[in-house]
Amino acid sequence: MKTTEERFWSKIQKDGDCWIWIGAKSGPYGLFRYQGKEILAHVAARLILGLEVNEDHHHTCPNKLCVNPAHTVPMTKKEHGQLHYADKFGQYGYHLTLKEKTHCPHGHPLDGVVKSGVRPGKRYCKTCNRLRELRRRERAKECT
Repeated sequence: MKTTEERFWSKIQKDGDCWIWIGAKSGPYGLFRYQGKEILAHVAARLILGLEVNEDHHHTCPNKLCVNPAHTVPMTKKEHGQLHYADKFGQYGYHLTLKEKTHCPHGHPLDGVVKSGVRPGKRYCKTCNRLRELRRRERAKECT
C-alpha cells in the first residue's frame, strides 16, 4: 500500500517551475485525500513538505493546477480579493457582481439584455447564446 507521500507525488507532473496536478479536481483546483479529508492539492503539498499551512496562504500561479508551494504567498483575504479583481481576468471573474462584469468567461462582451421573462434586465453574451443555439440545432438535425 502506498504512503500518503507516494500517492501525492504520483499525481504530479513537473513542467518548469510548476508542479501540475494530474489527480482529482474540484473546479480549477486539484483535490487530494489527506488523513481522511479531501483538501486542495496545493495545501496538501505544503502539509507533505512540512511547511506552514494557514488560511493566509493563497495560490498565485496562473495555472490553478500547479501545486508548487513556491507559487503560494501569505496574504489576507482582502489582499487576495484585490489581486484577483485587478488581474486581467477580473473583468469576467466569478467574484464580480453581474453589473460589474463586462465579458463572459469565454471573453466575449456581455452585449445582450433579457427583455422579458423570469429575469428581465439580465445581461448575457449574444455570441455564446448564438453558438449554443447552433449546437442545439445541429443535435436536433442528427436526431431526425
